[in-house]
Amino acid sequence: MQNPDEPIDELEEIDLKKYSDFICSYFYSVEAGFWSLRHYVDWVCKNENELPQWETCLDNFYNSLNWINSRRGMPIYTRTCAKRNLDDKKVSVEDEIFVTIILLT
Repeated sequence: MQNPDEPIDELEEIDLKKYSDFICSYFYSVEAGFWSLRHYVDWVCKNENELPQWETCLDNFYNSLNWINSRRGMPIYTRTCAKRNLDDKKVSVEDEIFVTIILLT
């Protein structure tokens, strides 16, 4: 198995399936440009034999993204797609806090 921290030629296609011990199968079954929480949930419902609990589903999604984003050896495009989804999580949490504050005042 290739070390995920070793640099990869940016033009080289990466096979994320090699890292199946660290990421859920969605990330090596779906092209990085299509990654999103909504798409992931739909994919899980269609492709998993046993549906996980919601919290488990979220944890698997974001833990996989964090793992991909933290590997400097991953191609920039793959890491950028992971980072974009992680940033979307931050925005939704901040929006939720903002809405809660407005409702409480």
